[in-house]
Amino acid sequence: MKTVIHAGKVIDVAGDEPLRHNLGIHIDNGIIQAVDSWGHFSPDAETRVIDATALTLMPGLIDAHTHVVHSGEPDEDWRLIALTELPATTALKAAHHALRHVERGVTTIRDVGAWAWIDVALRDAINAGWQAGPRILAAGHGITATGGHMDASKYALPGISNEMINSIGAVADSANEARRAAWAQLMRGADLIKINATLSEYVRATGGQCSPELTFDTMQAVCDVAHSSGRKVAAHCHGGPGVQDALNAGVDTFEHGRFLTDELLDQMATHQRFLVPTLSPEARRVQMGDTPIDPALMRWMDMATEAMYDTVARA
Repeated sequence: MKTVIHAGKVIDVAGDEPLRHNLGIHIDNGIIQAVDSWGHFSPDAETRVIDATALTLMPGLIDAHTHVVHSGEPDEDWRLIALTELPATTALKAAHHALRHVERGVTTIRDVGAWAWIDVALRDAINAGWQAGPRILAAGHGITATGGHMDASKYALPGISNEMINSIGAVADSANEARRAAWAQLMRGADLIKINATLSEYVRATGGQCSPELTFDTMQAVCDVAHSSGRKVAAHCHGGPGVQDALNAGVDTFEHGRFLTDELLDQMATHQRFLVPTLSPEARRVQMGDTPIDPALMRWMDMATEAMYDTVARA
């Protein structure tokens, strides 16, 4: 259906004037076709006209890294939530979180990991018109190594498998396992594939910044599957040789990236890869009352927070 919005003010991020007045916005089949002075529009009787003359309009925001199953609250403990909360309850919470995005002007989100493929199911419900929410690009389960960033079995007693915990991560310790895990996400309808290139947990106590997680062969296998199916690959990372391996393997976007060197940033720019720095959530953790008890983690957070801003400035 053809729609024309009569806007009092429009924030124009692409034009020479950042704030424009008395504009018309022509939308057809969900796509913006034109933005121009209202005097250039002559809506006919079959055109839906929305009066927004008292409002300021802006383009929808994009959250390029989120987990719709999480609330983001400082006291949220998600480590074993898949064992203690019904998937239906989590799905209802996720729908609530998605609605909050839209209410705050975020019209597209890139979900980089959920358990039970709740992000995929929510995306389909929104696309079908059953649920209000943003457009979702869903990754399904993130691919991790044994003991890696998304391996929930490290929070449980020995012998309890990742499959039983049904966590956000799919464990893969070889190239063949990684291919199988990537195909499993595509089979469920993933729009992108999430992997973990580096982690920090095992080097914090010694003052380290990060250590490799998935091997080069494993990451390359995931990239081969994803790219052959027209999908991008996003990698949780901090810095170091694991990021270099991820670059060489073909990873498309680098999430967090606190300790990226100028050399790594130059390579990313040359190969048209992207940094998703996720500045705001973790920079405010202590401010919002989420203060770690572990002194090594507190030291690492202080170092990592300062490095985040420096890295983005250099990028």
